[in-house]
Amino acid sequence: MDFDFPLIPILPLPITLVPAATFAALEHQHQIQRAYVSTVSIGLSNTSFSPYSAAAATQASSSGSSAGLSDQERLGAIVDALGEASAKAQELPTSITQRLRLAKNPTQRVYILRTGLENGEDQWLEQLEIGSVIAKQTIQKHAQGRLQQRQDQQQQQQRQSPPNTPDSEHSLSTLELDEKTLTRSRSEEKGVYVAGMLKIGEKKLFIVDKHGAMHEQDVCCVLDFYVDQSFQRQGFGKLLFDYMLKVEEIKPNQIAYDRPSPKLYQFLSKYFQLDRHLPQPNQFAIFEGFRLEDSGQLIEVNEKDPSHFTLGRQAVAPPRPTAQDAFRDNTYTIRIAAERASSMLK
Repeated sequence: MDFDFPLIPILPLPITLVPAATFAALEHQHQIQRAYVSTVSIGLSNTSFSPYSAAAATQASSSGSSAGLSDQERLGAIVDALGEASAKAQELPTSITQRLRLAKNPTQRVYILRTGLENGEDQWLEQLEIGSVIAKQTIQKHAQGRLQQRQDQQQQQQRQSPPNTPDSEHSLSTLELDEKTLTRSRSEEKGVYVAGMLKIGEKKLFIVDKHGAMHEQDVCCVLDFYVDQSFQRQGFGKLLFDYMLKVEEIKPNQIAYDRPSPKLYQFLSKYFQLDRHLPQPNQFAIFEGFRLEDSGQLIEVNEKDPSHFTLGRQAVAPPRPTAQDAFRDNTYTIRIAAERASSMLK
């Protein structure tokens, strides 16, 4: 996968594309499955395949040690931490990006942006760290497990080697170095951070145009978008979004946005001039210019309705739905379905 056009004049930032199939083995650990992680860097394409078998999963779960930790499990901890950080930033009651949810939704995928790696350095799983405390604690737990396993190996080597030999001295120095490393942030050692993530996936949506007509079609949707606070207002979100658009070969106005926050409205207006949107009963935002597959027409926005506008950098978010709104939307959907069924019988 080639991706060599310039985006922002900064150092190359590796971006990891994580398909939902990567986490399928975590949910079904007793089935033989093959999962993979595709790591693609700007200006540098490098794909590595990591087979994950039932035998390896069984060994990892039975031994209880970190020796059986797969790339999927380490990456899953990062995805879960990003999901929790995103939910906290959006004040959501629960995380909407989780590795097990990804395993159950094969059409979804997550783009993870990380910084601090030099071109060609293939250590993205062992050293990734996000700026939030939640992610640091999650990844640190796995790091401590791996250290414990290494300590056990060092102790076993000490029993087998005579005392005061070069091998035993080397083992002790390595062990002390590992303990010192864990007391400090690994990002301070390597300068590696997770800057943000973007989750997308296909969904079958009922889209209502400005005339009230309903259209059903499969739509590429932005389901979660998060940039760590320490990396905001530096172009990282734009870099991540541009990369997704390039890989998916799609335009921003052909995407449906799931319950976009005011910050996301501002982001889309600032970088992609998406200033007018048509709120939907399902809480997805459809912007002007979206193409309807059944008719080939483009979504238009009523210029007399100011609630459909995103004004400059001050976004106008759709109002929160009430119980009466939900009842009215459901009644409308049922009525439309009944009319369609009646017309088909005729």
